Amino acid sequence: MNNCELIKLIKNHEDFQYIFMYDGEIDMNELFIPNDIIKKLHFIDWIYLSELPAYQLIGVDKKNSKIYALNEDCEDLYLCNHLYEIPFIFLDINIKGNNKKFKLHNEKIYQPYLNKLNFYINWCKDNNIEIDSKYLEILKP
Repeated sequence: MNNCELIKLIKNHEDFQYIFMYDGEIDMNELFIPNDIIKKLHFIDWIYLSELPAYQLIGVDKKNSKIYALNEDCEDLYLCNHLYEIPFIFLDINIKGNNKKFKLHNEKIYQPYLNKLNFYINWCKDNNIEIDSKYLEILKP
């Protein structure tokens, strides 16, 4: 599975849209990004908008496939090593406070994400994508 295939799923498959927090309501071409930022980050292929203002624009480094984000203030930051890691990063960001594992498994608000994430884990296994154990630990009850 390459990034292009996964990007296509993120943009077109409801379950992937949910766990990657894809925002398909905004046209990326209508975003205003200052020219100095565009020049500075010329090595990044911006692929989609997320629903998270702090990680609004998601992009892939054209050279090494690392994932970057641009926040609502056009500040760039490194997000993770691989596109397929984003749902785990966003999970960690969205669950506030301590005891994230407990909250994920016991608070109703997180149940839909947990269910979709379990679907995603199975999809990754079926597509020979090995997920780092540090991400899988939170899913164990």
